[in-house]
Amino acid sequence: MKEAIDSLKSGRKEMEEEKKASLEAMRKMEEEAIGKERSANEQKLKMKDLEINAESAINGADTLKNEVSGLKRKLEHAQNVQESAEKQKTEAVEREYKMKEELMSKANEHTAAMNELQRKLDDMERKTASEVDKIKDGARDVELKLVQKDGEIDKLQEKCKGLEE
Repeated sequence: MKEAIDSLKSGRKEMEEEKKASLEAMRKMEEEAIGKERSANEQKLKMKDLEINAESAINGADTLKNEVSGLKRKLEHAQNVQESAEKQKTEAVEREYKMKEELMSKANEHTAAMNELQRKLDDMERKTASEVDKIKDGARDVELKLVQKDGEIDKLQEKCKGLEE
């Protein structure tokens, strides 16, 4: 009989130890879940920052486009002024030859300037598009990580529920 009582006491002691271990494991799992949730929230904040950066890049690209449009208008104005000067200069017969050479030179310079402006515009558009794509890719990566973290949190919460039951 004493052996049975000792056996029961020993079994009860083992059950208490198992209960303590289970409670400790549940506490650790809860801490891990809280840590992962905190990490997921940080990732969400980082994603918001990336979105803001992407919007800034887009706004910067729009500003650059507006500046280029302004430069094109100034160039058109300069070309209009040049055409007016050409008409006035061609009226004077004795200066015609000299003015033709000058106008050819100016036209070449303007063409070179237009080509350079177009090249710079193309470069800016490519760089801007590349930066926007990189930011979008980064945002997609963060979003995927958030989805993975949400899945991990759900799994941990299910494990905790299973342990509680």
